[in-house]
Amino acid sequence: MKTRDRILKIALNRTQQTGFRGFSFRDLADEIGVKSAAIHYHFPTKAELGKELAKRYYESDIAYLQAANDRPPKERVDHFLELFSKTLDDGLFCLFASAASDRDVVPAEMNEYAKTFFGDASKWLEKAFRDADPNGMNGKAGLGDEFVALVYGAFLMAHNNADPELFQKLTTSYRASNLPV
Repeated sequence: MKTRDRILKIALNRTQQTGFRGFSFRDLADEIGVKSAAIHYHFPTKAELGKELAKRYYESDIAYLQAANDRPPKERVDHFLELFSKTLDDGLFCLFASAASDRDVVPAEMNEYAKTFFGDASKWLEKAFRDADPNGMNGKAGLGDEFVALVYGAFLMAHNNADPELFQKLTTSYRASNLPV
């Protein structure tokens, strides 16, 4: 694996464990076994590292969602939830939840990717909901945004309580009473 890719892999893991502010270039260099200058060679600033982390995370998550586009609506929603379940099961924190909660201290580009993902995920979910209920989900608008907000809230609660099952409980309960799938 190239040094740049190793840096990004370790930086993502560190961000998901301790937050973007929870590590330095020196920490990355020590873990990789290179000098700090090697980190700066690939990413002159931590903001540039954050931007690339968010870009790759966004691209990976969108590709993950798109891989389920041809599945039935219920399976698409399950697929979306698996993104978060796996992260919780691995004891990690979602990069975009981290960027959103640290909005004022992380690079603006990280927030932009998070904001874009929230919007794109909402639209993707709206399509799944419309496909499940072509008659308009009983006239309820904004269900994608509502579900994204619920998922992130459930994720935060489950992560804070170190209880991945809580995520399943909350999202299952909400789906049963509010969603067409």
